[in-house]
Order: sequence, then structure tokens, then C-alpha cells
Amino acid sequence: MLSTSQIGAFGEYHFAARCIELGINVAFPAVHDCRYDVITEYNGLFYRIQVKSKQLSAQSKRSSNLWTLSHKAVYSEGEVDFFAFFLIDEKTYMIVPSNEIEGKQKLRTTPGGKYDQYHEAFHLLKGG
Repeated sequence: MLSTSQIGAFGEYHFAARCIELGINVAFPAVHDCRYDVITEYNGLFYRIQVKSKQLSAQSKRSSNLWTLSHKAVYSEGEVDFFAFFLIDEKTYMIVPSNEIEGKQKLRTTPGGKYDQYHEAFHLLKGG
């Protein structure tokens, strides 16, 4: 099992690599005081992304996942454009627009649920 810090770093760098594979440019903030982890750019369109990563143990694999969005204040409009929820074991993402989860501290994702439409939705980072 990875440490919490390793899980976060792995998720951010994996996300960056996936974006690069898809032709999306990626930059990281020089200071870690930002509410976002990654900046993406595609054809002049920039987005601030907060990456949330989770590694599931064999005992905890289940059909739904509870994500903690923030231990501090909830994210407000204008701080983040998208959340990228990454399941390390499955190497899959849910790319969710921030307005879909604004004001929440926790989010539950389930296969076939409300957020399933955002499964692997990297096209949203290309403006579509």
C-alpha cells in the first residue's frame, strides 16, 4: 500500500501523463498553496484541475467510492474548473466539472450513478 502522500503524487503525475497522451498540455503550479493541482491547456483553453486519488485494498473494493473533497473549506466557484477522481487500482478517471459538486465536502461515485457520465471524460478538457 502506498502512503497518502504517495497516492496523491502518483495520481497527479499519472493524470498529467494521461493528458499528454491525449494531446492536452499540462503544467503544475510552482507553489502548493493553490486549490488546484494541475493546469491543462488545449488549443488556448485553460482549466484548473483538482486531482483526487484512491487506492483500494483487496478488502475495501466495492461498487461505490466515497471521496473527501476537502478537509478545509469547501471549494467555491472560481477556484477549480474540474475534479479528476482517479482509482489507482483500475487506472480510471472520472472528470467532473466543479459546478456539478460545488459546495460539497464529500462525493459518492457508483457505477451507473449520477457521475458515471464523466467516466474517462477527458474530452471535456478539450472543450467538448
